[in-house]
Amino acid sequence: MTDTRSIFQKRQISVILLLLMTVFNGGAAEFGVPQLKTVTGNELAQVVNGYAGKKAVLVNVWATWCPPCVKEFPDIVKLQKSYGDRLQVVFVSVDFPGAESSVIRFLEKQGVDWPTYMKTGKDEPFIAAVSAAWTGAIPATRIVNVSGDTVTFLEGMSTYEEFDTLVRKAMAPTAK
Repeated sequence: MTDTRSIFQKRQISVILLLLMTVFNGGAAEFGVPQLKTVTGNELAQVVNGYAGKKAVLVNVWATWCPPCVKEFPDIVKLQKSYGDRLQVVFVSVDFPGAESSVIRFLEKQGVDWPTYMKTGKDEPFIAAVSAAWTGAIPATRIVNVSGDTVTFLEGMSTYEEFDTLVRKAMAPTAK
């Protein structure tokens, strides 16, 4: 009787730990829930630089309240799904603080199942970290090649064809 009770208690503890990990985002990716993390300009630069030598990167700054952002979003998701082994899409929401649940619902609806970010901190350092050419208008997209060099910066909505051409260039072995 004691052995059965002990096994049952251990299983209960395991289930409770698994649930706690899910609630505190430790296991969110395992269940298909988008991971949304806050990011400053410096932290975003570290994320992008972390892919140098591994993958091209497409950084897209967007918001749920921005119609052009919402319109181009599925095209960018399609690029990630098509080129995931050679491209990393980094979405950064600039939605207002407190809108995290709306952002997560949008990401789920779009099928985003990789880590994404929400801007935090002051605007000017964040804008500078994305691109010196950025006025702060959204959507804004920076495409970085495998070597870590910026291939292009786009302000305003783009089409799938435009993104695809630029991403292919960024993924090329000698992209500049």
